[in-house]
Amino acid sequence: MRSKALCVCAVCLAAFLCLLCSPVYTKEAPPPPKGPLVLTDFGSLQEAVDSLPDRQGAIYVPRGSYTIKKTVDLTQAAGYGGGITIFGDGRASRLVGQTGGQPIFDLTGASHCYMHDLAINSEDANIGLLLARRADGNAAQEHRFERLIMEGKYSIANVYNVTSELVRFSDCVLIQNAPDAHNIIWSSENHLNIESPYRGKLRSIYSNTEFRLDRNTIYNWGGGEKGTNIYLRGFTSDLSITDCYLGQATLANVLFEDSSKGGPVCTVKIDGVRVESTAKHVLLIRGRADGVSVKNCTFFNNNAPLIEGSDGSAGWWQIENVWFWNTAGKKLMTRFGDLHHSRMDGTWCEFQNWTKEPDEAGAPVVAAITKRSRANTITVQNRELVKLPEDTAGTVIDAMDENGVRRHYAGSSASGEVMNLEMVNTKNVKNPKRGDIALDDGTNAPDGKPALAIYDGKNWILR
Repeated sequence: MRSKALCVCAVCLAAFLCLLCSPVYTKEAPPPPKGPLVLTDFGSLQEAVDSLPDRQGAIYVPRGSYTIKKTVDLTQAAGYGGGITIFGDGRASRLVGQTGGQPIFDLTGASHCYMHDLAINSEDANIGLLLARRADGNAAQEHRFERLIMEGKYSIANVYNVTSELVRFSDCVLIQNAPDAHNIIWSSENHLNIESPYRGKLRSIYSNTEFRLDRNTIYNWGGGEKGTNIYLRGFTSDLSITDCYLGQATLANVLFEDSSKGGPVCTVKIDGVRVESTAKHVLLIRGRADGVSVKNCTFFNNNAPLIEGSDGSAGWWQIENVWFWNTAGKKLMTRFGDLHHSRMDGTWCEFQNWTKEPDEAGAPVVAAITKRSRANTITVQNRELVKLPEDTAGTVIDAMDENGVRRHYAGSSASGEVMNLEMVNTKNVKNPKRGDIALDDGTNAPDGKPALAIYDGKNWILR
């Protein structure tokens, strides 16, 4: 009996020691939802968001109209641990912002949010989507917005993107009805001094990157004098606007503006875009814009040049395969005050005039530089498509002359031109000018071999 009792005690002691050594679980993590939450199961969209475990999961917005009285807080989906999807049935799923001058959605510092197939309307919001960097440095990033219809009076912008990165808008419709407001603002600094309703002050940084606008339709019907469709400010880089339609605006369809410290907008691709507008400017530069390409686009505008930067400077522009219909008679594609270190290719540009008014300066102009031209290379069909100022240095125009000869014109001077070095019979060159250089095919050389020829004003001198 005594030995049996000792055995029982030993077993109990072993079990007790196992319990001491085993980890203690106070609470199990809640299992992830099997499917999306349904908005109508909650008192508000915020309540549904707060019900998502670890701020991850999806919320379905059924058909109907739902009022948002207070900014929806998505800021807790922070870092790479975020991941909230809000979706509906397109225009039939309507969220109406009555936020009293505050954003409808605050995504400051959030990441991996995905919204699609929703209508987001504003009655008195200042911003539809606030995408910003928190004061501690966390940025809104890795967001996707697809098939959104954002319409109404957003007193500042439908989208206010301050130093957020890796953001994509696809197949969306953005309509702005507030005066002097914008559809999209993308800035490297919080120049409007906006604060997050939930995170307070926003952080500006030197640069921000990667913003994609693909297959979107954007209108600005708000009126006033300052409204734009897309407003780019400061050192924002790596932006693409592809296959989009930009409708009405007042000041400009796209505005490029320096930051308060002079940081330029750079590396912008505009490809396959159609613009129909009576805006005062199509693409307006206030300051400097570098590395901008405009390709495969069609522009309809009443009286504005395609690109205008009369108050500032620009560098490394490329224009190619553009159809430009100007309905008020001007055939002026670009006008700059100070243009430097820029490369422009206007060889595949088409001008049309749909009125009986005379063309500005009597002929189409690809580039008109009014103050100073420095180290530019401009390629056009003929020399008359470029107007240079007296203060010109290091600028080369690659163009045809009146006889169909391809020439590199050095600055605004008619002399010192350089022909393409293709072998020709120099005796057959029409209207050569002093300083022209050509490659004689050997017809005029004593040994019958090709030789470099320079025109001295009377004869070709072979060397």
